[in-house]
Order: sequence, then structure tokens, then C-alpha cells
Amino acid sequence: MVYFKNLLVAGLMTVGAIAAPAIDARDIEARNAFTKTVLRVHNELRAKHGSLNSKNEKVPVAPLQWDDELAVFSLRWTNNCDTPLTHSGEHPENAYAISLAGSCEMTEKAIKGWYSEIDMYNYNAPGYTEGTGHFTQVIWAAATKVGCAWSHDQCGDGMWHFFCDYDKGNLIGSFDTEVKPLLSMI
Repeated sequence: MVYFKNLLVAGLMTVGAIAAPAIDARDIEARNAFTKTVLRVHNELRAKHGSLNSKNEKVPVAPLQWDDELAVFSLRWTNNCDTPLTHSGEHPENAYAISLAGSCEMTEKAIKGWYSEIDMYNYNAPGYTEGTGHFTQVIWAAATKVGCAWSHDQCGDGMWHFFCDYDKGNLIGSFDTEVKPLLSMI
């Protein structure tokens, strides 16, 4: 099991916006495992959704790519103690808090937890509704990039906070075209 320390500083090593402490091989391994987990889980879930092309072939939603700048933004937001677990409003994002350690297993649980909101989404009346925004963000078709971060106890609450920021998503008026149905249903 991989645990993240130093606020996922390994995720900051290519971005000079924040000074990070020295990074050792374990941090690099943790960062690689973390980014692979984020992308694998997101992209497995996104691949379940799509549309038909002009040849009546099923086309899944495109996979996301990792973005270090979005990860830095997520990290900064995990440390925002003034408004814990609220959204920044600057990027489309998802937030999650848990009392257990931030690990690859917990990363997968958080993303799948967001996706589980599919059960409440009404494809017959597409749009933003309370309780489905995390799901729609995960599968938003126009999104191409994601960056995520864990932090622990930055606000003295003993909690692990997990945020993912995306380049696009949850734009009012676009749910009917961006939230694709399950491919198994078309």
C-alpha cells in the first residue's frame, strides 16, 4: 500500500510554482502509482460512456491525461482551511475527505464514490442536479486533463482531503452533449 506524505510533493516536482522539500525515490514511486491510479480509474469509468458515430459504431469518451498544473491547483485547494471541502470556482473539480490514510486504494474509492452518483442522474432530463455533479465531472466528454492531490491534517481536522481539478466540466447548458450515456444502453 502506498501512502502519500509531504502533501504529495512528488506531484510538484515538475512545476516551479511551489517550493517542495527534497524528493526521494519513494516519493517518485508514490507519485507514479498515484497518477496511474487516478488516470486508470477515471479512464475505466469514462470508457463505459459514449455515443454512436456516423457509421453507427459505439465510440467511448476519450481518456484523460495527467496535468501537473491542475495537480498543483488541487494541492493548494486541499490546504485551504478557510473553506474546507468547498469548491474553488476556478476549475471544475471534485472533493473528498476521509479519516483513513490517502493511498492508491483510497484514491480509487474516492473516484468510484463520485461515479456512484450515476444512480441518481436522469439522462431523460440532463442537467446539473445536487448529488450528481461529481459523477458528471468524472465522465464529462470535453474534459481532457485532470490533476489531483491528497493532503493530511492541514486544517487540524485529522482528515485526509482529496481533490481533483479538470480542464473542463459541468458547464450549465452542456449536460445533454457532454454527459454521455452508458455504451451498454445505446
